[in-house]
Amino acid sequence: MEFRIQTKAEYDAAMKAILELMNKGEENLTTSERSAIFRMAVAVERYEDLLLRPEDFRADFLKMYN
Repeated sequence: MEFRIQTKAEYDAAMKAILELMNKGEENLTTSERSAIFRMAVAVERYEDLLLRPEDFRADFLKMYN
């Protein structure tokens, strides 16, 4: 099943979900959660490449890590 991101709100939700799963630690993830991270990451990358402006990406990155 392909995960698709078509809006900024969906992008933000996917980034939050990925971060929450990553914070669980790799050894604590189920097979389903690992698959979900992969599918979301592919969708996030596709959204960033096709629809997100570079200045939006920088702002989101700084917001997440500051």
